[in-house]
Amino acid sequence: MKKLHYIYTVIFMFLFVGCEMDSEDLPTCHNDQLLFDFTTELSTYLDDHFSFMCENIPLTQRCYRDDFIKLELEEKIAYYEPIGNGGYQPSYMSYPDYTDEEISAIEYVFSLHSELDKMDSRLRRDLLSMAVGKHRKKFGQEYTAPVNARKSGIVLILSILQYENASEVLDRICGYCTKYNLIDPFELTHNEEFNQFLIKEVSSYLSK
Repeated sequence: MKKLHYIYTVIFMFLFVGCEMDSEDLPTCHNDQLLFDFTTELSTYLDDHFSFMCENIPLTQRCYRDDFIKLELEEKIAYYEPIGNGGYQPSYMSYPDYTDEEISAIEYVFSLHSELDKMDSRLRRDLLSMAVGKHRKKFGQEYTAPVNARKSGIVLILSILQYENASEVLDRICGYCTKYNLIDPFELTHNEEFNQFLIKEVSSYLSK
């Protein structure tokens, strides 16, 4: 009987620890501007990058940002759904990763308020779900580091949450950044722990 009691005690301890790990204790975010600053800085960087690429692009390549802006909303969604599902080019390859360029350009375009204004809440939620699925594939693949696609994923995810005024999940994300002193948005693209937390929290938000 004592042995059985010991087994139950051990099982309970594991379950308790598991619950504690799943629901990380985070401070209340007292800086509502932090995540808006993140999206603004990353979005500005991407816009400058695309402007430079479009002004200096060889005739054999496309100016993805400008091409995507011209598409109708339904065409943008149809284009976005399949890209990135096959992964990204290894970083040791010498030629450009066009998937990284495509994903970052269309996610940047989707994050603009002028685009989010065209959608109803259900479509924005569907887009958020797609963005989270694609963001997951930007990490954990050996030798790959689609840096611009990671930036655009963070921008798009936060932009939709901010547009939807999803205060609870935004507060947890901000609290995480506060707890771990994450104040540089550009460092977030290399921080796998932050991005796994972001994916987990937004997935939980979408499941409600």
